[in-house]
Formats: sequence, structure tokens, C-alpha cells
Amino acid sequence: MPLNRTPTRELTAKPIQLVSNLKHCSSEPALNDNPTATDPASASRTIKRKRSDSEGLEVFMDEMRTLFKELKNTQAEKIEKLFTAVEEIKSQNYEIRASMEFISQKYDEFKLQLEKLERDHAKSHEYIQSLEEKIDTLERGQRSTCLEIRNIPCNKPETKEMLLKTVTEISRKLNVKMDSQEVKDIFRTKNKDPKKTTVILDLTSVLTKEKVIQMFKKYNKEKPRLSTEDLKLPGPSQPIFISENLSAKMKRVFFLARDFAKMNNFKFCWTSSGKVFLRKTEGEGPILIRCENDIIKLKTTLV
Repeated sequence: MPLNRTPTRELTAKPIQLVSNLKHCSSEPALNDNPTATDPASASRTIKRKRSDSEGLEVFMDEMRTLFKELKNTQAEKIEKLFTAVEEIKSQNYEIRASMEFISQKYDEFKLQLEKLERDHAKSHEYIQSLEEKIDTLERGQRSTCLEIRNIPCNKPETKEMLLKTVTEISRKLNVKMDSQEVKDIFRTKNKDPKKTTVILDLTSVLTKEKVIQMFKKYNKEKPRLSTEDLKLPGPSQPIFISENLSAKMKRVFFLARDFAKMNNFKFCWTSSGKVFLRKTEGEGPILIRCENDIIKLKTTLV
């Protein structure tokens, strides 16, 4: 059986009035837009809150202004100090630059003075060397006729006649004719140790001096070395040495030359006419040594 039924005529003839009998109350529209219409207390709180927020913002802004002002002042002080420090550095740099220029100028002056002194020193050194050579030449000329005789015992008291007698006996042993007229002077050098004293024999002729040296070398080659025993001198037997009387400079050169010859296997080292000579082996030419620099140069050539 269907549920839908056709309404009756009474129901369809008179329409139903639902809202005609309802009473309307006056009310404020947009309740949400006006909170004070419903709650006065809430409205007052809202107004207070807005005022407090604006006051807090003002306080915050004042604090920020104060903070920025202090920061600005602090930055200004720092910038001022930095500027002052930069100015001081500039001033110091200027002073340093001025000092460096002054030092550089003085350095150039000292350098020029030093170069001048070096030139003067070089000239003085050359002049001194030339004077030394002249003095050595004069000294070698004075000693050109002199002989050194070593290891002759010293007798006290000792006279020139006693020394002359010993020299005459030496010339007889060497087979060299020598009389008292050929002896210009004879004396013994002074030394703290009497055993190291040397007898200086000054002859009248260079030829006689060279003859004595030549015969002395020949005697030692052909016979046992000449000694005090051969001359019948008192004391233990000692070998007799006869050589040229060199100048102080050439004695030093001769000492260095002998040492150089031993260290570098040079077979010969001798003196002649107050000069020093070296020879490596037999058959090679002699090397004249005039000064210490010649030995130094010779060392460099052997390296």
C-alpha cells in the first residue's frame, strides 16, 4: 500500500501561517562588531590593553633610541681613537722614513769613506811592501858576504881570536884558503840558550863566502858530516852547519819554503845569494821564492 496520500481540501485551501504570530525583539545588529553592546567590562579591558601596548611600544622605542644613541657615541669614540692612532702611525711612518733616508745618506757617506780608506790602505800596503823590499835588498847587500856557523860550543871567556882560530880550522878541513885578512868581522849572536847561539862570519869577498859553502856541501857528500869532533872542540860531538846569513824576511820565507817542500814532496830547497829556491825533482827548473805570497800561489797551483 503506498505511503503518499492526497491531502484533504481543508489543508490545501488555507495556507499555514507560521511566523505571523511571532513577536520580534529589537537587538543590535553585528554583535561581533561591537563587543561593548554585550559586555562593557570586556570592552574596558580591551581599551586598557590597547593603551598599555602603545605605551610599551613607546618605552621600547625610547630604549632602542637610547641604545642606538649610546652605540653611536661609542662608535664615534672608537672612530676618533682609530683616527688618532692612524695619525700617530702616519707621523711615526714619516719619522721612520726620515730616519731611513738619513741612515741611507750616512751609509752612502760611510761607504764612500770606506772605499777611500780601502784605496788608501791598498796604496799604503803597496808602499810598505816597496819599503820592505828596499830594506830587504839593503839588508841582503850588507849580508852578502856573511856566513852563519851553528853548533860551535861557547867557551867563557870567549874572544874574537878564539872564534877566528876555529874558523881557520874549518877552512883547513874544507880545503879553502883563508887568512885573517879575508875576515872582516866575526862575532856570536846573543841568545838566552848558549847552545843555540850562532857565529856570524863576515868576509871581505862574496866569492870567498860562496867558495866556503860549496866546499862545505862537497865535504858532507864525500865524507861524514863535519862535526865538532873533527875540529877538536870540547864537549859532545855535534854536526856543524854552515849557511848564508839571510835577512829576517828571507829567514821566514826559507822556513816556510822548507815546510812546504816537506808537505808537497819537493826534493830540493836551498838559498843562493840571499834568495830562496825550490825544485820538485832533479832536472826541473828552480822556482824562485821571493816572499810568502809566492808560496801561497804555489799551493793554489798544486790543488
